[in-house]
Amino acid sequence: MATASSGWLEVSRVDPFNAVGCGFEAVVDALLARDQPLAVDAVAALNSLGSHAAIATQAVRMATLLGTGDATVRPAVTGSRGSSSG
Repeated sequence: MATASSGWLEVSRVDPFNAVGCGFEAVVDALLARDQPLAVDAVAALNSLGSHAAIATQAVRMATLLGTGDATVRPAVTGSRGSSSG
């Protein structure tokens, strides 16, 4: 997922027509990979676009929520996915 995030981030930097959508994908993939430095870079790139599109806003909100370090956030996210054991 981190490799995918890096790829989306690169595309977002060179393709202005798809930058917001690719930036969103970069943020989500970095979050799924649990790669905080990459998520920070992806959010910074998305913010630099100055977009107020819903998809950009949502990506930044997700990254902010999942990157808070709040001890209750990660277990809540993991719990919301359901148990994979059984």
